[in-house]
Amino acid sequence: MLKLFFSLDRGIAHIERAIAITCLATLSGVLIAQIFFRYILRQPLFWAEELALGLMFLMTFIGLSLLIHSGRLVAITPLANYLSPSVSRIVNISVQLIVVFLSALLAYYAFYYVSNPAVWFERSPTLPIPRATYYTVFGIECVLMSLHQLAVTLGGRSILAIPIHAHAEAST
Repeated sequence: MLKLFFSLDRGIAHIERAIAITCLATLSGVLIAQIFFRYILRQPLFWAEELALGLMFLMTFIGLSLLIHSGRLVAITPLANYLSPSVSRIVNISVQLIVVFLSALLAYYAFYYVSNPAVWFERSPTLPIPRATYYTVFGIECVLMSLHQLAVTLGGRSILAIPIHAHAEAST
């Protein structure tokens, strides 16, 4: 069962990576086109900045989700060097479970917000996209962050800069 869960986690990460690459390529193309149209043709694309903002928003949360999946989040760990392996393991798992909980809580509030039909009537000024789309994407990415963090936790990977087993290796 865990193998299936880890396979699902890896599959979702591959899809997220492909979406992030597509967003980056699209963002680059839109910004280059905007520069060309604004400064060469003197006819700016009125929708380019808003599309760029939406793509940056999407890439930011996909990137955070991928960082959680790969275990590459930044951690401030000055005390990790002084913890025993057992305490280090407890701290590591506690922090990971807090990340799962907070991501799930943020997803809940995002979906709660977009469940109000009135939210879907507010449109962006230049693109015909409901503003609630951003909150939906945020909620989905928070769910995926929780999933990735749960996979990291169940897989026994550490989020601390110093691996949990480094203490045992250093003392021998």
